Amino acid sequence: MDIWRRHRSVHGGVGHLRPDGPRVLEEWDDFTYQVVGTAPNLAAARNGVAERALDDDSAA
Repeated sequence: MDIWRRHRSVHGGVGHLRPDGPRVLEEWDDFTYQVVGTAPNLAAARNGVAERALDDDSAA
């Protein structure tokens, strides 16, 4: 099963205009996105999504 992940700005809107703003990390559960964590900014959110993907790959 593929796990779909995303990150979005806590305050909504176009998050790339606020790269220092907090982010919500989410994963798809075959019905809706569920919150799995938070990140303080865009760079940390990208790293968090990538780390979760690496953890999944190592478990396979």
